[in-house]
Amino acid sequence: MRAFRSPLPLYLAVVGLAFLACDALNPDQPSDGAHARIDGTITNTTGARVQGATVTISGVQTTTDANGHYSVLAEHGEDEELRISAPGYTTITESLRITGADTFDRTLHGPNQVSGQVVNSQDGQPVTGASVTFFRGTGTTVELLATTGSTGFFNITDAPDGTFTLCIYADGFVDFCRPGVQITGGSFAIDPVAVTSTPPSGSYRIILTWGTTPGDLDAHLTGPDGGSGRFHVYYGNRNAGGATLDHDDTSANGPETMSINVPATGMYRFSVHNFSTSTAAGAAGMAASPTRVEVYSSAGLIKSYTAPSGGSGNTWRVFEMTVNGGSAAFNDNGGASLGYVTAASPTDTGTFLTGGGDAPAEEKRPSI
Repeated sequence: MRAFRSPLPLYLAVVGLAFLACDALNPDQPSDGAHARIDGTITNTTGARVQGATVTISGVQTTTDANGHYSVLAEHGEDEELRISAPGYTTITESLRITGADTFDRTLHGPNQVSGQVVNSQDGQPVTGASVTFFRGTGTTVELLATTGSTGFFNITDAPDGTFTLCIYADGFVDFCRPGVQITGGSFAIDPVAVTSTPPSGSYRIILTWGTTPGDLDAHLTGPDGGSGRFHVYYGNRNAGGATLDHDDTSANGPETMSINVPATGMYRFSVHNFSTSTAAGAAGMAASPTRVEVYSSAGLIKSYTAPSGGSGNTWRVFEMTVNGGSAAFNDNGGASLGYVTAASPTDTGTFLTGGGDAPAEEKRPSI
């Protein structure tokens, strides 16, 4: 997925050029003896320019542009109120005396502290120097910027309330974007984000992540073994049928990563087993986490699933994928996944190897 590509150095360069190009004196509202041109730039604590902030001086209201810039006329020699507000931020109100053309730059603060970690899906190790970008809503306006440190963590103070699209950009990894990230409540920790390198042409990579609970979720992949049987790759059997369990996690969050390196013709099934709760209540734990599964090919992200609410069982049957001639067709209930079942154990062949697979494939992918 290559949506919203906006690396930090390029963003700052473009914004800087655009700002220099702005004429501080709007020809439609020239200064005169009684008035002065007041302008400025509104940013937040990450250095991002705040677009759409409302600025009021001398009873005149304006809105910041895409570069966070505003410009208004104010009366000389008057004590005026400067008021700046923007969705999710604390409103600034202060008194100003206008003595001439001037620039009033201000920094907005929000009520939240946001933190998180970026890890490599293949080994669970931290990714250093990744660009972490929050876009307001589903748009392309950069709202918050950060960079991961040596342990893969990022931290943003004074973040605004709101719903954002989180994108991670890191050299050597597929661009990662997740919409619908809500920031609110003061201190907000984002579950670790697993980024992946591009899989080789013709192969697939499946990444399982979740939150701090349940403690241990396990990825299970079954598929054609090239003969008359089926293989089963999981923590107890990490390599079979051209597929591998690249990384196993037993202490929350994940990632657990599977690769189908040499796909054979036939049906592959991916399931998630709640090892921490072997009863039918395991489904509720996976849904509340929330548990996510993402499927990548050499083209990038091709499928994304979130564990559904409702239902019972200790195993989430996520999707079935039928490979034939270099293309793949997904049976996944229209993207909603195949629901929950109960496995007697991690080696329950009746759950992981057989059953299902008789529904028609709902989506075809072109040859990779």
